[in-house]
Amino acid sequence: MSKKPIAMIALLALPWTGPAQGQQGAFQGPFPVETLALADNPPSFCLPGGEGLPASSAAVAARRWAVSDDFVRVPGGTYRMGSTAGSIDEKPLHAVRVSDFLIGKYEVTNAQFVEFLNAKGNQTEGGSPWIDLDGSSLGERCRIRQSEDSFVVESGFENHPVVLVSWYGACAYADWLSQREGLRPCHSGTGAQKSCDWGADGYRLPTEAEWEYAAGGGAGSRTKWAGINKRGQMEDFMWFQDNAAAQGQDAPGYGLQPVGKRQPNALGLYDMSGNVWEWCWDWYKADYYAQNERLDPQGPSSGSYRVLRGGSWTGTPDLCQVANRDNYNPASHGISHGFRLVRRGLAAD
Repeated sequence: MSKKPIAMIALLALPWTGPAQGQQGAFQGPFPVETLALADNPPSFCLPGGEGLPASSAAVAARRWAVSDDFVRVPGGTYRMGSTAGSIDEKPLHAVRVSDFLIGKYEVTNAQFVEFLNAKGNQTEGGSPWIDLDGSSLGERCRIRQSEDSFVVESGFENHPVVLVSWYGACAYADWLSQREGLRPCHSGTGAQKSCDWGADGYRLPTEAEWEYAAGGGAGSRTKWAGINKRGQMEDFMWFQDNAAAQGQDAPGYGLQPVGKRQPNALGLYDMSGNVWEWCWDWYKADYYAQNERLDPQGPSSGSYRVLRGGSWTGTPDLCQVANRDNYNPASHGISHGFRLVRRGLAAD
């Protein structure tokens, strides 16, 4: 069970689709796509995953190694994970090295998630549906509705982060998007037996270590909140209790907010602090940091709850700090629980 106050963890946010419409060429996923450059004179493709392919197969490999404009390359590096002043589960402060990866600039939105629902339906996994369409709390509700055999987003909420999505629903969306874009899905198995193929080139949830590294700004930066160290700047960089909930449910601007409307952090990532809690891959263990895993930690091998990071629109400043950790049942649905995706690192252009 979460260690956070219910009122603070209850609200979930919706992921953003971004300017996904009007994409060019063969890439028709929810993200506009920029293809990596090929060698000047290929009879074979030279990027990872395409070694030795004949020229006729280069297009297939190019699709696998395409980078969306809505994803940011994060060079790997070493940083100090955790904190000395936060909750006991943020200690000890310890050195961690993460490899290169790509991470979404934005949380996944209603418009993106509804495409997945229309392709796969709202299936049950872990004993609950992927998304709670009837869920509501604190004056907010799910903005996706089922109309006969299709799913639609309420007008005006397309670019709000999708919320009330279970951890299983987030993983299922990642695998669907991977298949749609010709990538190898990362996940296999169901329920508590779900596993991740870390060598696959498809989408997945970030590990805790990846998430905190990216939220803090990467190797060359370490901020207390995503993009900032001073409380006086918070309203410019994040949606949290003071500017999204304190005014009351009848006030303009109350509740979940569209993605990408505050300032980004040093890596160009939006809403890493506030708006919605974001699911991570890891099982939660309060004393996991004491194991001092240093290279690409993937979390405990088992557990009862999965990790959430980043705080939400109802959260206090402390809950929105990049080192703060929370946890919830992976089959649960929160009105402030959303997610963003990552992929493993790719070769540079």
